[in-house]
Amino acid sequence: MEEFAFDKTRKLISAAVEINDARLGLVRGAPERILARSGHWLANDTVREIGAQDRRRLLAALESFAAKGFRVVGFAYKDLAIKQSYRREELEEDMIYLGFAALSDPPRPEDKKVLKNAETAGIKTMMLTGDNMLTARAIAEEVDLLKKGDEVMLGEQVDQLTDIELDRVLPKIKIIARATPEQKMRIVQSLQRQKEVVAVTGDGINDALALKQADVGVAMGITGTDVAKQASDIILTDDQYATIVAAVEEGRRIDDNLTQVVRYLVAGNLSEILTVLLAVLFVSKDGGFATPLLPVQILWVNIVTDAFAFAVSAADKRVLRRGPKTSADQPLNNSGLIWVMLAASLIALSTLLVFYFYLGQGLAAARTAAFSVLVIGQMVMAAVVARSFGGRGWRSHKWVALAILATLAAQALLLLEPTLRQAFHLVPLW
Repeated sequence: MEEFAFDKTRKLISAAVEINDARLGLVRGAPERILARSGHWLANDTVREIGAQDRRRLLAALESFAAKGFRVVGFAYKDLAIKQSYRREELEEDMIYLGFAALSDPPRPEDKKVLKNAETAGIKTMMLTGDNMLTARAIAEEVDLLKKGDEVMLGEQVDQLTDIELDRVLPKIKIIARATPEQKMRIVQSLQRQKEVVAVTGDGINDALALKQADVGVAMGITGTDVAKQASDIILTDDQYATIVAAVEEGRRIDDNLTQVVRYLVAGNLSEILTVLLAVLFVSKDGGFATPLLPVQILWVNIVTDAFAFAVSAADKRVLRRGPKTSADQPLNNSGLIWVMLAASLIALSTLLVFYFYLGQGLAAARTAAFSVLVIGQMVMAAVVARSFGGRGWRSHKWVALAILATLAAQALLLLEPTLRQAFHLVPLW
């Protein structure tokens, strides 16, 4: 006859139904809320008043299941007068308590390890839930989410705090139980005010505000509602927290590889520019400028020293043991620029010294020597980059190692094969 959707404040859902010409109000929701609004209960098929001792016994039973990690749902009903329409308050006040159902939704066996990996990676995990505080605490303890010094808070306590007070106490809070959508959003905003990058996972309509407010909203693809999916940035196809941690690991791998590619390419190209520029300024031959590299040779260097191999390097096994980067950790930040300038200068100076040394044997010989040193120098730099950034061994960089060997072999072929030597304007150095 009438239906009232879940109310985030009341924590109840109800409906007025007609059964055999009788009108009943059927209610379900948070068991402690239902018990608080019930004056009678059904015991042994008899409706009788709930005494103080009965109420204590029922609450103790609820708490015992919640403390074991069960999600507890309460049920009640009410006899209604026959009329055209009903108000919500008519159904959800002075009810007859029926009982409760304890539902088991245990954590996955791997969740404890995943949470530990997340903590090691610098990811702080909080639980914002509509469940009972005891249920939330029991599950958190089972997966080692709660540590010594961590605190648990009710959603209604969040409403009693100002933004300043919430910002001050939130670092100690690990669980917020019976949280409403607005309270979840306030938590996200508080974390963002503290310069945290916030990701929110959720599957229900109640999570939509927090998902939208978060820096990254992650909806569940299997159990998630359409509203949650539309409010999120990412949808998990398997609904597993482990997938988020795996995505962080993959993101760090990509970031490491991108840093290596950018620094390697910028340093390599800068070394070529410095080599030509410094030669034009300081090295002369027969009264004119002596260019150490011809266009075809520069083109060859750019082809064989391509950084593609860095992009497919495997992840460092310790990538999740590092803390997250800040916005200042760019490939070409201050330390990155210093490294690029030093590497480029060292290669350029080595190339010019060899060019100047061989200049007495003729310009062609000097160019051949400078060309070879430039290629070898960039390969040495590639090896240094691969070993230095990310702390990964050669097993992670097998493609880089193969690329270096292939480049050196191709360079040797240019020097040894007469036809190729002639095409690149090279001469024997022995």
